[in-house]
Amino acid sequence: MLLPRGETEQKLVERLAEATWRHIRIFRAQARFERFGWRRLLASAGKATRLTARATDERAFAISQLLFEGERMLDEAYELQTRIKRILGSLLRERWQAERRENRE
Repeated sequence: MLLPRGETEQKLVERLAEATWRHIRIFRAQARFERFGWRRLLASAGKATRLTARATDERAFAISQLLFEGERMLDEAYELQTRIKRILGSLLRERWQAERRENRE
């Protein structure tokens, strides 16, 4: 359990909670973005009976935007995951050092 012992651990646990919450939110945002983005794209695709070169180009551009934005969100999620790992490592090191100090006393 991550009950903080001391001020340093308290700050690390707060940072961990914030990063974890942001990590969850980015995945929720990505799911919403993709769901509504693809729905809009599919709805607009159903309107045309014959595609012109311009309409094809516009759809290809819209698809590339959706994919690019999804990739950007995945990159942010990866950065948050890396941050969470670093904070957990710092917290574990702090806990280990505190236990060593307690054992010496």
